[in-house]
Amino acid sequence: MVSATNFSPNPHDEPELWVPPHLHGGARNVPVKHMLKTNGASVFDNRQVQHESELEQQVSAIIQARHGIVEVRSQFPKVTYVDPEGQVREHIFDYWARFKNGFRLAIAVKYECEKAELEPVFAGVQKIHRALFDDMRIMTERHATKDDFRNAKTILWSREFHDEGHVRSLLSELHGQSGSQIQFFQLYAPHVERTDRTIAIWRLIDLQVLKPVQRGRVNELTWFNINL
Repeated sequence: MVSATNFSPNPHDEPELWVPPHLHGGARNVPVKHMLKTNGASVFDNRQVQHESELEQQVSAIIQARHGIVEVRSQFPKVTYVDPEGQVREHIFDYWARFKNGFRLAIAVKYECEKAELEPVFAGVQKIHRALFDDMRIMTERHATKDDFRNAKTILWSREFHDEGHVRSLLSELHGQSGSQIQFFQLYAPHVERTDRTIAIWRLIDLQVLKPVQRGRVNELTWFNINL
């Protein structure tokens, strides 16, 4: 349950010193530039998170924006596995995520047409490396669509730039409406600057107070279930 009174103090109330993010600490570093790939990095909880393709970039943002994730690492972990011919080989997962409840997920990024390549990896990971994660998943373009990516980027934007006062104000307006539905545009108010209210709406999407009824790109016509 989320209320208007249990938010932490606004982190923007006091000036903060900029601290360079930690290096990603993965098994390898993604080249800074590549003519044929979308190489780059983002920052999550002051740790660099690298990506080596457009799909990895989309998956990275979606992982970071997912509710309950507290740590994300890229190019980690490095594991050994036994292939169908009995040969010991190495594989580096693209991402590793830790949830607030301690659950750890190793994530491999592949396009749908290529994901069969990972079957021997998942089947043959040696026991010594299974201690590094609780489960393994493949994320493809089906799990990380363009719409999902845009939603995730906007959630991350709201997470960084929201104002707690505006978030509390919107929560107060929603008080008593739990279980009902509302459209995005209905959350605007004539007395609140549009940008401030938009960021507050997206912050409540991040906190799962506002849950989209259907998957897809969130816009001003999106319907939400109110979950207070």
